[in-house]
Amino acid sequence: MHMDCPYNQTLDQRLDYSENRIDDETFLHFHGYLMGSFAILAFVFTLIFIATTFRAMRLHRGSRKYRALLLNRAIGDLIGASSVTASAILTVISPSANRDAVALIGCFFYSTFWSAFISYTSLSLLKLYAVLRPFSYRKVFTFRKCIYIIAACWIIFIACISICAGVVTVHLQVHWFTDHMHGFRYFFSTFTCFDYTFTIVIFIVTVIVLKKVEMNEKNAMNNTRGEFRRSDGGTRFGKTGFPLWKLALNVSTFVVFQAPLVIWNIYLFTVTGCFSLFHYAEMMKTQAFVGGTILLRMITDFIISFITDYQLRKVFLDWISAIRSRFRSYRSSDLSAVSDSHKKFTTKPSTY
Repeated sequence: MHMDCPYNQTLDQRLDYSENRIDDETFLHFHGYLMGSFAILAFVFTLIFIATTFRAMRLHRGSRKYRALLLNRAIGDLIGASSVTASAILTVISPSANRDAVALIGCFFYSTFWSAFISYTSLSLLKLYAVLRPFSYRKVFTFRKCIYIIAACWIIFIACISICAGVVTVHLQVHWFTDHMHGFRYFFSTFTCFDYTFTIVIFIVTVIVLKKVEMNEKNAMNNTRGEFRRSDGGTRFGKTGFPLWKLALNVSTFVVFQAPLVIWNIYLFTVTGCFSLFHYAEMMKTQAFVGGTILLRMITDFIISFITDYQLRKVFLDWISAIRSRFRSYRSSDLSAVSDSHKKFTTKPSTY
């Protein structure tokens, strides 16, 4: 559906028209209560995941490169959940708050998409290279290089956030930018769809190549009647890095729960002009649904990680046990100190 802006109106008239069309109750319920509830749960679960993963890395439980890249995704999720929480609090406190301030805070929410794209693409390429080049794998992909990849990821994200903040600021002050807002929206939608498609393609190529390598190795071992079963080539598929099925679970949650965002951006390709001005309430509802699915992906990733990753679950349970034991020791020491002081008071000799 295409809508043209009322070009015979001034900027103040357009903004006044937009503000009058939006229902404050709709914005409060969808972007306040609904998004806020999911965001708080996602924030708590992601924070627990980050702390547990960081502790597992310090204890060298599992592949450090694998956990570092998942930690990168979780940091993006934490930033996104924090931004939605702040936006929801602002909306609940003041339902008629400036929508552009909420939009500016919402720019940080897209860190979830960007960090997941970088992490899952890097993990797929890491797994692929580990199988195809097992002898040079540890030298080429070191833990330090993974840190460099993560640092570059966030430098690019900061640049994108700066552009997004500039767009919101210019949108408030410059008249011509209101008419050309769809240019930035077109660029962002293209970027989102490309990231989503590229992540899926890289993972599919990785799975196809790995399965082909596995079949070739099995055929070679069958033809030689087990001659190469003890060779490095015959065992490298199952002993490099991290299981492929765990990566498949992570990518699957990314594909399923990020799909509404991609579909929404594809739909934005078909609208031009001032569509958002005339259908602002409907857009707010759709954006709340899209954001809710992404927050649900954070919660699902936390549950899947603690169900499938035994080492991560063990680190978390050991950590909880250590905290409980410390609390009990402090409590017992306080009780013993109180009982000792009480005994001294009751056994004080009489002066008569």
